[in-house]
Amino acid sequence: MADLIKLLSHDDANIRRAALRVLYYKKDSNAYKFVVPLLKDKFWQVREAAVKYFEAIKSKQILPIFFNRLGTDMAQGRKVLIDILSAKGVGKEEPAENKNLEPSIMVKKAMAKAIATIDENYLINPLIKSLSSDNLNMQLAAIAALGNIGSEKAVEPLMTLLDSENLSILVSSIVALGKLKSDKCVEKLIKLASHNEPQVRLEAIISLNHIKDPRAIPTYIKTLADSDVKVKRTAVIALGNTRDNESIDYLLALGSDNDPSIKKAAIASYVNFPEEKVVKKLIEIMDNESDEEIVLEAAAVYNKLFTKVIK
Repeated sequence: MADLIKLLSHDDANIRRAALRVLYYKKDSNAYKFVVPLLKDKFWQVREAAVKYFEAIKSKQILPIFFNRLGTDMAQGRKVLIDILSAKGVGKEEPAENKNLEPSIMVKKAMAKAIATIDENYLINPLIKSLSSDNLNMQLAAIAALGNIGSEKAVEPLMTLLDSENLSILVSSIVALGKLKSDKCVEKLIKLASHNEPQVRLEAIISLNHIKDPRAIPTYIKTLADSDVKVKRTAVIALGNTRDNESIDYLLALGSDNDPSIKKAAIASYVNFPEEKVVKKLIEIMDNESDEEIVLEAAAVYNKLFTKVIK
């Protein structure tokens, strides 16, 4: 413990961050007072790691400091936190006139998530109630915020919205559930992968890919015939990520697809299948393909697989 505390003041930011990560996994609350100063570290990655440490130890004591860094307080802070958590962009760090305020959107999101996790009654429960609001913007903000917080408590309330006839609510709920990575919603997402709206099918496949449940494999295979190129390409990527050897023949066939984007996605997926027939397919592509970008993709994958396959 004493050695870790010393590393928190090390000149190298990567070492300070690494020490914080160890403390995060240890969940050692005794380091509290030594970590607080790192909330003003000049590197946002260190500040973010410090926030995650406090989230791990579930310290309510730190909440006033977090609110202060966000330029608000507990009484007024809910809207500020929801705005931060529902923001789509990653954002850049901007110099703040007030050095007591947090300039990085990444750290702000980490603080908002930490506050919600440390005190569920403060933010998560009100957000769940907002899912049934008549105000569409409030509903969408609540959905996005709950997805970014990552609480298992939000899974079932969000699943009720998968029957929504409002496309914005439906798509946003699918995205949020994908972030939560709960296998509870797999069967519903599989059904939505056959929805008549391409955007719904796309997001359903993306979310299933995040959840990584083998029950989705037949759905990915079925979606390889989707009429929408983006949906089909996403299914190729998802199927490749399963590393399911029984699916490799489907991916090998798509290495000769007429659409260059499908062909490239299939070739990129071959890196997950160190087999001789995959290497042979890559050689075939490099020998016969006229598109230089596709040849380069095949060559890059071939170089990664060659030593694993050819002994």
